[in-house]
Amino acid sequence: RDISIIKPQGWKLGDPMPNGAGKAKYQLEPIIPEASVSLLYSAPGVGKSWLAPLIAYAIAGAIGIPDGRWKARSPRNCLFISTEMTAQVVSRLDTIHRSLGCQEAVANITIYPHPDKPYHGINLEEEETWDGIRELIADADFIVIDHLTNVTKGDIDSRSWKRLWFFLDR
Repeated sequence: RDISIIKPQGWKLGDPMPNGAGKAKYQLEPIIPEASVSLLYSAPGVGKSWLAPLIAYAIAGAIGIPDGRWKARSPRNCLFISTEMTAQVVSRLDTIHRSLGCQEAVANITIYPHPDKPYHGINLEEEETWDGIRELIADADFIVIDHLTNVTKGDIDSRSWKRLWFFLDR
């Protein structure tokens, strides 16, 4: 009786692509798949607050960044929910626009809350908040939430994640 031991194997870069790999559709190819939640995380001060608007701009205008390596297939409507520094987000998007100059991106980005309006906080764990921004969300193909811990009751624990996911997954 011949009994073979099967050793676990990992896939190596350069091996033939596994079945189904590379067939996903992307908001920003090859880093942000469609119909998914992506999280941008790092230590403070490394550039997340610059990268998030740049990603939204690239998706809104279907432009490639950096040097065309990450690219959206077609322009998409982007909603940028800013929970702090909304005026700075506007300034950063303006700087990005002056550098890249894509008019289609300008037309496809909405920032909430409006930087000239009073801001009283957002709690995305609450149905009333989603009701208040439902129209903005309905028009959006891509949503950026900057700063995630500011849109809950204070902690991103399992209960908060479940509640956020309930709304995001609709």
